[in-house]
Amino acid sequence: MSKIVTFGEIMLRLAPPGFQRFTQARTFEIMYGGGEANVAASLANYGETAEFVTRLPKNDLGDACIAFLHSYGVITGHIVRGGDRLGIYYLETGAAQRASQVVYDRIRWRGLVPLDGHHAGRLAWRGGSLPRRHPGRQTDGLDRLV
Repeated sequence: MSKIVTFGEIMLRLAPPGFQRFTQARTFEIMYGGGEANVAASLANYGETAEFVTRLPKNDLGDACIAFLHSYGVITGHIVRGGDRLGIYYLETGAAQRASQVVYDRIRWRGLVPLDGHHAGRLAWRGGSLPRRHPGRQTDGLDRLV
């Protein structure tokens, strides 16, 4: 069986419990997610060998994110540790006719590539050949880093 590797951004999601609005909330529930990480978790759930590659801060939030991925059976051995923050988004879940809304807090970062174009660290892939590539949103940035 082959290994499937996904590259991309994973973010911390903070959401008021239930269907509360931001203005009603006094607490937030924590979850981690991002398109490519979600794909890796789904593939692992179906018995595939899946690995997720990204850059995470070397702190407790980065550790918690890795533990979250491990809980779904996702391999994380090539995650680069560095930087000082994890992207955050706030989700207010919609109810009835009220749509959900999302507020992003990324501060100059979009996944692996700083938006100002300066590379704080390079991603060197040493995990073997990558015979097939399914481009995600981060592909352009990865092409410049790898």
